[in-house]
This record gives sequence, C-alpha cells and structure tokens, in this order.
Amino acid sequence: MTECIPAAFLSPLLCKEGVGEVDRAAIASSAWSRLLIAFSAALLIVSVASPIFAADRGDDLKICDSVEPTEINPLTNASTISGNMSQLIFDSLIEYTDSGEMIPSLANRWEISEDGKTWTFFLRDDVFFHNGKKLTARDVAATYNAIRSPSNGFFSFGLSNLKELKVIDDSTIQFFFNRYDSFLPHFYFLIRILPEELLASGLEGAKTIGTGPYELVEFSKDRIELRSFERHFRGRPNLDKIEVDILQSQRACISSLIAGRLDLVFVDDSADIQSILGVPGIDNIDTGMGLIYLLILNQKDPELRDRNVRRALNYGLDRNYVAKYIRQSEGDIIDMSLNSFWGKEGSSVHYTFEPRLAQELFEKAGYTDNDKDHILNNRGKDMVISVSTVKGSALTTRILNLVKSAFENIGVIIKIEECDMADMFKKLYDKQYDAAMIPIAIHDSIRMQYLLWHSNQRQTNFASYSNPDVDRLLDEVRYNRDEPIRKQAQVELVKAMMDDPPGIPLFIKKTKILVQDRFRGFSTDSNNFFSGLRNVWVPKDLQIKERQ
Repeated sequence: MTECIPAAFLSPLLCKEGVGEVDRAAIASSAWSRLLIAFSAALLIVSVASPIFAADRGDDLKICDSVEPTEINPLTNASTISGNMSQLIFDSLIEYTDSGEMIPSLANRWEISEDGKTWTFFLRDDVFFHNGKKLTARDVAATYNAIRSPSNGFFSFGLSNLKELKVIDDSTIQFFFNRYDSFLPHFYFLIRILPEELLASGLEGAKTIGTGPYELVEFSKDRIELRSFERHFRGRPNLDKIEVDILQSQRACISSLIAGRLDLVFVDDSADIQSILGVPGIDNIDTGMGLIYLLILNQKDPELRDRNVRRALNYGLDRNYVAKYIRQSEGDIIDMSLNSFWGKEGSSVHYTFEPRLAQELFEKAGYTDNDKDHILNNRGKDMVISVSTVKGSALTTRILNLVKSAFENIGVIIKIEECDMADMFKKLYDKQYDAAMIPIAIHDSIRMQYLLWHSNQRQTNFASYSNPDVDRLLDEVRYNRDEPIRKQAQVELVKAMMDDPPGIPLFIKKTKILVQDRFRGFSTDSNNFFSGLRNVWVPKDLQIKERQ
C-alpha cells in the first residue's frame, strides 16, 4: 500500500490565530477573535477526542500488506506501510478535519504575524511520550532542527526558509521564516514529533517512541504490532491493538481475509477481488485516496534528457489501450486527463495518442527505424528503456506489461526490473535508473510537484529535472501571497510541464479497502484515513476475543 500524503491546506494569512479561515474585516476586536477561535477550537477538540461509544472499546484490527516494511522513522519514512503506521504512533503540532480545517493537536493554539513570517505555537500540558516523558517545546525544536538540512530528505524542503527556532518556555515555541510560505501548515501537519533524546544520535535509524494513540510493541519484516496508549491526551483509542501481517501477495491477503484471519486488505489490483465482492461479512470501502501511476524519466540519461524524446514517449503511448484492460477489472480509474496532477484541476490540456507526431519528435531527436526491424535506433543504438519498480504489486506489474506492449507498437523496447523497497529507494536517490514506476498521492499534487520537479530539490528531484519556467511557477505558487496570482501560476504550470514533461503519467486510480463488516468508523477523507484508525470501533456484541 502506498502512503497518501495529506493534502488539506489553508492560507495562513487568512487567520491570525487558531483554527480555520477567519476574515479579519469581519472581526473588529482581536480580543473577540481570540475568544471566538478558542471556543471553536474547544468544540473541535471535543468532537475529535470523544470516541463514538466508550462502552464498545475492544477488539483488534489485523491489516495485511504485501510489501516488506521499512524501519519505522516518521522523519525519513517514505511511501510504505511503516510510514502509514507512523501516523498512529506519533502526533504533529496540528491536524486537519475531514472538511480541511486546521485544528489543534499537540499545539492547542497558535499565532501568526501579519506578514506570515513568524509562527508561535502553544503546546498542550497533558501530552506524554510512550516512555512516560512529558512533551516540551524542546522536543519540538529538536525534531524540526533534525530535518533542517537539505540532505535529510523529504521534509527539509518545507523548512528551507526557516531562519530561527526559539524555545520560549516548556510550552511555547516560535518559528521565524525568511519569507511568507503557503506550504507551512502542510508541514506542521506532516512532521511528527519525537523526544529530544531520541534524536541525540542523529536522524537515521529506527525511531519508535511517540505521543500517538498507539505504541509500537513489535516490528519485523513480517509483522508490525501496535497497542493502544492509555495516556494519550485524547483518551485511549477504541481498538486494543492494530497489527500488520506481511504476506507474499494480494491474493494471499484476500484468502486470509475470507478465512477470517485478517480484517483489512488494501485493494491494489481489483482483478483479484471480483469473485468476492458482495460476499456477506466483507465491505468494500473507498478510502478517499487517489494514486497517479506515473513513469518518472531520469534525465541524467542523455537520451531522456532530450525534451523531444520525452514528448514523443507521451504522444506515442496509447493510454486508452492501457486503461481499457485495466478498466475491465478495475472500475476505479477516475482521471485520464491528469491535469489535477500536473498543476491545476479543471485545465483542458492533456496528452492524446498521436503516433505520427511521436514519430516526428523521435526523428528530431535522431531516432528512426533505418534497418526496418521495427525498433527505433540512433547511430546503431536501439531505443531501450529499463523501468524499475517495487516488487509485490500485481497491478503495477500488469500495467507495465501493458505499457511495454503499447510502446513496442512504436518501436520502443521496455525492460521491467522489479526491486525490493530498499533497492528501489537507493536507485531513486542515487539516480541510477532509466525510468521508474511510482504511484503518487494525487490529492497533494502541488506540494509534491515542488518536491519532485523543482531544480533546487536535489535530494528528491529523482528525475534530475530542470526547467527555469517550471521553477518560477512553482515558486509563485508557494511564495506569492496573492491567491489569484497563485491560481494563475498553477494554470500556466500545466502548460509548461506538458511542453517539457518530466515523466509519463498514465492514469489516476481510487484506493479502496476490503474489510470485515463488524468494524465501524473508517474515515473516507484522504487526509485522515490512517490517523483515523484511532476512531475505528466494533460493537461489543460483534467483538472477537480469539481467532484461529
């Protein structure tokens, strides 16, 4: 299962303090503003904290995954089940509601300066780590300082403009930034807080002590077990335990689900589940998450550096051919235009299948079929692209085989290389690959675009992509305080990235789960599906105390 990174975001300059978007012109008195926001925050805390039925606490949730987990570290985990479970082991400064409102979490309130450059967070005084230590502002400072270096991966780009971090007292911390940054609330949400002493030896390695509703009790390549944390500041979660079993395939997971040994399976390839849809006792639930299946093209490769080649590959791929055979069993493809990923939902720009145009672009790049063997070549070198992907996903393998077949029709040879998760990440970070198939969470597209394609993101710009116009537009979207200007920049970004594509987007697919129907309360919002497992519950009369 691929982690869907949370997407909800509110412009911080629309609220000086606290929760949600507040129109300053509508609130004349700052004292009245404080009172109104504090009252709203209190109501939101109550609604989030209260379990549906305290009397129905109990039972365990057993989840299945078919990709081996990486070590648990909320500051370095990428798209793995480990990263998803981190949302239950650790908390962040703020959260989002299903409707996209920014609400208190470890911080019970915050203040933002008029220019948006200074944020002051006031922490709760009833938060404890799983080892019994009380949370202080020093833990927050240590966590954020640990990831400020650009060499520390994903989260560092959100702090690139952080000038200073100041601990005022045990419950107050201030962030000073060089300029306004519309991405900041997103990172306050994503960055999970660790105890200061756990970071003394550096950022690397497993980090398993948090303040979250569940604490880690077992981790191996085959199994993860979390146990409810009685001292969580919102009260203990409803389920006693959440466990993850790693099996060899989705089919093995589904067989265990039918037999009652497991409770929840993420549906990767729907071709495996048609025969059990409608089976009594099993529900099919939409998680609210969408994934784009994308082939990233590494521009360290001299052939793929040529814009004409990348455009030709996009115009030469018959996406309808690929989607036709996926859709026969999927039924979950929700977007073929891909505009919501490239920058602006609702834009009309998209790739069409134009083999003649593809041929012209290949010829501009020096690729022709001079020897009439139906394979494009340039100075005796055939057009061969090796695509790396993580093994264990039947759907990804099936998609790549369809892509391989489609490209053969225009003289491009695709070789598929399946890797384990660690090797895949090494290939990406070292830029040692031709192309890579990576499912990416669609709902956080604009921040993910910045991370993947901005030329200053050397660590996470896996494609070594560099385009001055794209850089300018991404900076406009991130740093401009004018909302209309940011929106227009997103529209222009679509056109710029279509003209100079960093990869080959295929389609966007919904993410669903199969689950035993005794469980209640799953979030269907992409921001909160995993963290929302703390609110899942089972009626007392349906709880299982022992299972074979």
